[in-house]
Amino acid sequence: MSAPLTKEQVEAYLNASHLCPYCKSNRIEAGDKDYSGNGISQEIECLSCERRWTDIYELVSVEGVE
Repeated sequence: MSAPLTKEQVEAYLNASHLCPYCKSNRIEAGDKDYSGNGISQEIECLSCERRWTDIYELVSVEGVE
């Protein structure tokens, strides 16, 4: 289990989600997505520091396509 992320780590990760929020490595690997209601979660693992976290996606809008 990984240590909780600080507010600063979360903000940095949201701006550069291709980098590990713990060690800043770009060697991250995403697991399967879990669909639930209006959201999706996905387990992520850093192959460098071996820490894990969960990305959380939420439906915030919709656009029509012509």
